[in-house]
Parts: sequence; structure tokens; C-alpha cells
Amino acid sequence: MQTPLVLIVASSPFHLTLMGDLLEANDIRTVRVTHAATALKACCEQQPTLVVLDLDLSEHEGCSLVQGLCTLGGSPIPVVTVGDRSQREMFDAILGMNNGLSVGGMVEKPIDTGVFPRRVLQEIRRHTESPGRVATV
Repeated sequence: MQTPLVLIVASSPFHLTLMGDLLEANDIRTVRVTHAATALKACCEQQPTLVVLDLDLSEHEGCSLVQGLCTLGGSPIPVVTVGDRSQREMFDAILGMNNGLSVGGMVEKPIDTGVFPRRVLQEIRRHTESPGRVATV
């Protein structure tokens, strides 16, 4: 398997940096963006292995990103969401619109620096090591 590429979508520069640095310290390449439209463009151009979606994006932006990911050609890109307990409703809405998109659960904030990279790696392995499945990067 080639080195995974994770697209991180977060409106907060702090969380964007924290998540990106944690993943890169674990030999995972990252692309970091702050808006849904930029994320969709990056998905088409970069073909990430997985998307990390911070639910601090507005509900409209988060939902439009998920809908856009569902309509991209090729294999669905798995998504891991990050948010606090109060954002559970938005996470449930994302799960409800899951049209073939694999949502790998929600990582809660505050981000545990040990748990977060392990969870992302677990999802990458789950989606790239399945029988008949090949890494997208």
C-alpha cells in the first residue's frame, strides 16, 4: 500500500493544524482545507484515501460536502468525523444521508492526541485492506 493521503476539512486553523500534524507524525500525508467547495475540488484532484471532516463547519457546508462526496465517481471515499457531543445531531444527519459513503464514526473533541491518529489509521486499513479493495492513493 502506498502512503495514505488524508483530506482534512476544518474551519478552525488550530484543529486543522493539530489533526494534520498528528497524522503527518504517523507517516500519513495530508491535504488541509477550510471549506466544503475546496474539499470537493481536492477530492477530485488528489484522490485521498480518507476524509476527516470537522463538524465545526456549518451544518450546510458539512452536509453539502457529504452529498458531494456521494456523487463523485469511482469508489466512495471513507469519512471520519470529528466533533463534540453537542454535534451528535449533525453527525446523525450525515449518517442519514449516507448514500454509499462509509462514515467511520465520530472522534470526540477535545481531540485525544493518541486516539485520533490510531482511529484514522484503523479506518484507512479497514477500507484499503478489504478483499478486492485497493488503496486509492
